[in-house]
Amino acid sequence: MIKTVVYLINGKLHLAQFCINNQSCKLIKSEYKSIDEDKFNSIALKNFIQKQGFAKNSVVSCFFRFQVGLRFYKFPSSDTSEIARMVDYEASEILPLKPEELVRRYLLLRKKDDGYTETLVVVTHKQEVLGLVQKLESIGLAVNVLNLSSFALFRCLQVLFSGKRRALFAGNLMLIYFEDNIVEIIIVQNGRLVFSRGFVLDESKKFSEVLVSEIHYSIDSFLGKAKEKELTKIIVSGYDVDLDVVANILKDEFDFSLTIEKRVSLMYGLALADGSQVNLLPDEFIARGLVGKLKKKLLVFLFLVILIVVFLGAIFFVKLNYKNIYLSELKQRMQELKPAAQAVRNKLLKVQMLKSQVNSQFMILDSITDLVKAIPDGCTLSTLSINEQGVLVIRGQAKDLQQVLDFVVTLNKSQYFKNSHLNYSSRRKVREEETLDFEIQSGLNKKNTDNES
Repeated sequence: MIKTVVYLINGKLHLAQFCINNQSCKLIKSEYKSIDEDKFNSIALKNFIQKQGFAKNSVVSCFFRFQVGLRFYKFPSSDTSEIARMVDYEASEILPLKPEELVRRYLLLRKKDDGYTETLVVVTHKQEVLGLVQKLESIGLAVNVLNLSSFALFRCLQVLFSGKRRALFAGNLMLIYFEDNIVEIIIVQNGRLVFSRGFVLDESKKFSEVLVSEIHYSIDSFLGKAKEKELTKIIVSGYDVDLDVVANILKDEFDFSLTIEKRVSLMYGLALADGSQVNLLPDEFIARGLVGKLKKKLLVFLFLVILIVVFLGAIFFVKLNYKNIYLSELKQRMQELKPAAQAVRNKLLKVQMLKSQVNSQFMILDSITDLVKAIPDGCTLSTLSINEQGVLVIRGQAKDLQQVLDFVVTLNKSQYFKNSHLNYSSRRKVREEETLDFEIQSGLNKKNTDNES
């Protein structure tokens, strides 16, 4: 993630760009430019920023401690809604303005067992915030997070004293930070921010006297009347000041362990802080930022949907094209095989015809054999024929009707005949003897004949 840090202080525009990931915060580039705040040339600064190539999508700025009212409270409640009402009341005490003229934020530090909640309250003038935000927007930098310098310095200390150096973060540490005649003092108690103060150095007053006086005030405010509190270490850091000179001044005045730590940086702290604790932007700007993020997410979502649709369409097209190619090749192959298939089909038809003829001949022979066996004694046949309906017509003579009826019964028992019946019979005399002419019709059972073959 690329993050741009920007802040205005004492006629200087400070800019830095960082690459942030889970494991590191790497400075890419930094610039600062002297400006005339009374004659703010936004066009020239905008061109300068564009020329330097600073990213504009994730911009963090800050208000300095001396620009806000900040107090630590112990509210007699652990209910967040009650604490919010207490904050609204105390905000007007810190900065006596109308509620709509204030930007007020609070941070729940610790809920205690006795029902009290340690809370940090920050209040500033909304018009001053809008003035800074609008200035930065005029030079092409839309601020996403407006942090507080004290929180940024505290975050920088947290990172510096993490891992193997975590033990050095124990006790009560005081950080004194210098930058462009701005002094920030924070006190960290066992890893928790418990005190913050900021002021501008007055060039008309002696540096050492002002510094010593402010540090005494901070120590007295922190220690109060509690004898169990004591300052463990003082850390000095910053820019545009001789830290060795500062260290010598403090060593002569205070009996505390003192360390110069040049790695403490407001810019790094702003880059490391995510702004989730306290964002001093007015609510309407935060809402606007959320809407912007939602729009970006929606655009990304729509892009992904379009990408998926295109991808699925491409898959469908490839499959359809492959199917068409396959069918085309199959059709072409079938056309190539059609003459050979037709020849095979013709041969099969000839075989079937031959088989049918052979079966018919076998059927006729077998049925005649069964017919001859079925003729009763004393019964003779005169003609055998098959009519147009494929029915076998048997004509002959018998001595009496019973012989003919027995003949019909025998035929029905044969596997080659079916539905045998007497069609007609008539008596006549031949040489003084009576004889019976008859006609029997019977169907041929081709199924049994085919099964046998």
